[in-house]
Amino acid sequence: VRGALVGAVLGAGPGVAAEARARLRAGARAPAAGGAATGGGAGAKLAGGGGGDDWDAYFTAAAAAEGAGDGAGGAAAPEGAPLHPVDRVWAWMREHLHGSIGYRNLTHFSRGPRRDLRKTRHELRAGLEYRGWLVRSDDASAGLRLDVDLDIRADDARYAVGLPRGVDDEERRRPVVWPEEATLSLVIDWLTVRAGWQRFAWGTGDLVNPTDNLNPIDFADLFDTRRIAVLAGSVEASFEKVGLQLVAIPTFTRSRLPLRGKRFDALSQSPVPVLRPDDPDFEPTKVQGAARGKLRLGGWDVSVSGFTGYDDLPSPRLALIDPVAFTIGVDPVFDRVHIGGADFATTLGIFGVEGRLGEVLAGIQVHGEVAHTWAEGPRQDDFVQGVGGINYTWSDLVFEHDVTLVLEYAGDMTTRRGRERLPGVRLNRILRGAVLTRLVYAVDQDLSFELNAALITHGRENGFVHPGVNWNVTDNLKLGLGGDVFFGPDDTFFGQFRRDGRVVFDVAWQF
Repeated sequence: VRGALVGAVLGAGPGVAAEARARLRAGARAPAAGGAATGGGAGAKLAGGGGGDDWDAYFTAAAAAEGAGDGAGGAAAPEGAPLHPVDRVWAWMREHLHGSIGYRNLTHFSRGPRRDLRKTRHELRAGLEYRGWLVRSDDASAGLRLDVDLDIRADDARYAVGLPRGVDDEERRRPVVWPEEATLSLVIDWLTVRAGWQRFAWGTGDLVNPTDNLNPIDFADLFDTRRIAVLAGSVEASFEKVGLQLVAIPTFTRSRLPLRGKRFDALSQSPVPVLRPDDPDFEPTKVQGAARGKLRLGGWDVSVSGFTGYDDLPSPRLALIDPVAFTIGVDPVFDRVHIGGADFATTLGIFGVEGRLGEVLAGIQVHGEVAHTWAEGPRQDDFVQGVGGINYTWSDLVFEHDVTLVLEYAGDMTTRRGRERLPGVRLNRILRGAVLTRLVYAVDQDLSFELNAALITHGRENGFVHPGVNWNVTDNLKLGLGGDVFFGPDDTFFGQFRRDGRVVFDVAWQF
């Protein structure tokens, strides 16, 4: 499942909203007021955000009491007096280093359909960010910038094991440490050249993004996912009305499938053995690449995009794996694909209605995306996916509190039938005739309640519901409580996980 569905519907995290996507593209830190994530997902990790006023005030007061400033919010040092080396290091760390450390508990309602799975998983999560200019002009319009965001995880069920091996994340299990971002950027006014491990956020959809295809997805836990940063080079030119981004991805990184023998194992019912796929052979002429052009005009944001490379989810291929015993198995392969897409976003204020009705229409954001995938070779289908939806916030609706509604409809249609013989639904084609929604009730900037849900109407109805509450206890301490509930017949995608519902608790200290 592409784009924000991974973080918001399958992962039920808030980090895929349009503002967060814009911050991710700009390399800015996520705001600390976002709260702890209650369901996981790409962009919804507990380690986002930065320190707060209480933390800063404590050390500012301490520095003032000692009569020495730290250059980053503390008392000023006497004119001409050099800062103590310790103060200089501390000031630099407070300005450039941020992160969090947290704990997550996932407790399931049962031990699984065969009563052979553990009910509780404990996980420690930490994040460490460095963002700063190495060299820059006086007006900060040009320079060399370094951005590093490390994601660190450890758990008692071995979802995360060991350190990365190589430049691409291709192990069966998550590495304990992996860069969410590690880039060096050369900025020259309107031009940005960036190299390193990157995550891209294309598209205007809030809960699903068919045009967002550059980053593979970690499905180790199918409902606690994240996007995997890829080693890439990119060039972006931004002007007032138009923008262009070119991306080259020289290596191949696969999506990580649900772990065998764990919750949400998509291959647990396979009647034949499934082999581990091999990565595509490197060919200089087949480097993966993408481009996106944007236009902002007359209240419309429109973009067109294209991608050529490899599908990060393998296609099944039946093969004879033991000629003597005549054993048939599945030998997955990564097919080359080409994807073209477009998206738009605007508000109903474009109709120019005046008065109270005009104010309401101006607050209704309308967006949509469509992408067509063409596969090389006979195995895969060619297909088109689309999504359309609205966003609206009612101010002071309930006890003078705000309520935000996101409502989308996602579709999927096959345009050419491939020769794939095996039953089952590909993880990137789950949403066929799906209604997606997010409802957020914000008591204030520190306390909010949310409900994320997906209902698949194609075939037999089945779906997923994730209620949650986020509470910023202080500027640094964040708490989250949520749950994952699945419903539908056993032979549907979400219905097969009815016994795997769970409660998720998060606590994080941000600095």
